[in-house]
Amino acid sequence: MMREADGGGVAIGSGYASFSTLIDMAGGLAHWKRRPCAPLASRLVLASCAEKLGGGPFGDFAREPAFARAALRLLFEMKAGDLTPPAFLDAALRLAPQRRERAEHLGRLFVHYEEKMRELELADREDAVRSAVERLESRGLPPELERLDAIEISGLHDFPLLRQRLLLALAKQCERSRVALRLRIPGAGSPEVDAAVDPVFSYFERSAQGLENIELSKEEPGPRPGPLSALGRFLFSAAAPEGVAEHGARLELCSASTPRAEARL
Repeated sequence: MMREADGGGVAIGSGYASFSTLIDMAGGLAHWKRRPCAPLASRLVLASCAEKLGGGPFGDFAREPAFARAALRLLFEMKAGDLTPPAFLDAALRLAPQRRERAEHLGRLFVHYEEKMRELELADREDAVRSAVERLESRGLPPELERLDAIEISGLHDFPLLRQRLLLALAKQCERSRVALRLRIPGAGSPEVDAAVDPVFSYFERSAQGLENIELSKEEPGPRPGPLSALGRFLFSAAAPEGVAEHGARLELCSASTPRAEARL
């Protein structure tokens, strides 16, 4: 969501939101009546499911933390791709025999993980997207979005199938509620790089045909307006703006890999 700065030198950030905040406003986990689950907690749930299921073709490695970490990453990728456990198990049957056993074991682990998350009334990050899609498709825009004049989405560089479903459901409900939706697909100005986003752009062009309140464009590289974007141009510059230099030295950027390292800076 965006509201441009009013030109008075102050950028108001209240009209901006992260994509995860937009998912929450679109329905998020409230539709499923579940609690959000951090990736670490999801990994613990998956590890308990793996222990209950047994090592299978993975043997003792299934008890290692690295297995739960890698398996959860795979599950998130499958869920982002809008792949359900039954669909994955069905696809596993088509694999070569030497790969089928491991794929079927991962499919069963996927089933156990989803059942345990429902039992605990927890939801991971991809569940929040799916819940928002179902809420939009069944009940339309929530009041928080319906009262807006326009919604602009930009800066997204990853468009898995589930996220595409969310944006398309949002576009259809915005059309129904007469809320303008502006979707900016990032572009690099290079045919080699844009080859990754051009199919997504074409998909939304085809899917949004007949929707009058939807504006779709490719965002060329360059500075974008946003909260504090004007400040960012000189924030770390050696040449401080007039009237600033006398108040202290310029800012410096520090990098810390952990909270402990950050505290030592």
